[in-house]
This record gives sequence, C-alpha cells and structure tokens, in this order.
Amino acid sequence: DSFTALDKINLEVNEGEILGIIGPNGSGKSTLLRTISGIYRPDKGTVKSSGQITLMAGLGIGFNVNLSGRENVYLYGSLLGHSKKIMNELIESIIDFSELHDFIDEPLRTYSSGMRTRLGFSVASAINPDILLIDDIFGVGDVEFKKRSTARIQEMVNDAGTVVIVSPQF
Repeated sequence: DSFTALDKINLEVNEGEILGIIGPNGSGKSTLLRTISGIYRPDKGTVKSSGQITLMAGLGIGFNVNLSGRENVYLYGSLLGHSKKIMNELIESIIDFSELHDFIDEPLRTYSSGMRTRLGFSVASAINPDILLIDDIFGVGDVEFKKRSTARIQEMVNDAGTVVIVSPQF
C-alpha cells in the first residue's frame, strides 16, 4: 500500500512573510515542514530555500538517554546542523534558559519528560534562523516555562526573515 502525503503542492513564501497553515491531523502539514527543512526529500519536484532553517518540531528527537544533558545538547545541536564551535558558544545560554543547572551533567534517563522537553526546546531555539518552521509546539513545559518559551518563539518570529507555522484545525 502507498500513501501520498503531499501532492501538487506549489507554495512560495517570500522573505519577511509569516504563513500559517491550519488543517486536521494527517493532512500533511508536518510532512510539508519536514520537506521544506530537508529532513524529507520529495519523490518528485524540488524545494528551494535560502538561508539557515530551524524546524521546531519533535523537540528532543535524537536524544540519547545514556548521555548527560550536556552531552545531549551537543548531540541535538549537531542533528540540527550546528557545529561544535557554535554549540560551545551557546551551551551556557541553553543551560540557563532550560533552568537545568543542577541536572545538566546527569544522564537523561534520570530526567522527567518535562525536563527533556525543556532541554530540547532550549537547544532548538538557541539560534535565530533566517527561516523558522514551527510545528505545533506551543504546549511545552510547565506554566512558567510556557510563558518563557512563548516569549522566545515570539522573539524568533520577530528576528526570522520568514516564518511558517502549522497547527491543527481549531
């Protein structure tokens, strides 16, 4: 059996634009963002982009539970395409934003799911990209962290050249 997630998509988003895509689960929104970001390659057609892209989705995917939080910062940063040099420059601000100072050198297997999410969001949001892709991540963390993460996303939206946000149907 085969399933076509995206078919005959022709989408142009210009620098400086913010585009919202709303649709039901399974309609291809996340697949579209993963294709734009380069995680998926289209079977047909092309995707063209210019500048650094950050996809904020599935925060913490690729974490290794046997590594420390600090080691996972570097691992996740590399999966997002950031060099060790860049991650060295960002590590302290990532730890500060996550508020995981006391736990950063503990194995991730000792973290709660909320702590893992905080760490993933902190890494993913550490660099302001040219193109920001947001896949329905507005429910991260506890109440205080939600406020801070929402403010961080707003800063990223303000600083990014182009933004595409997807969300389920209201």
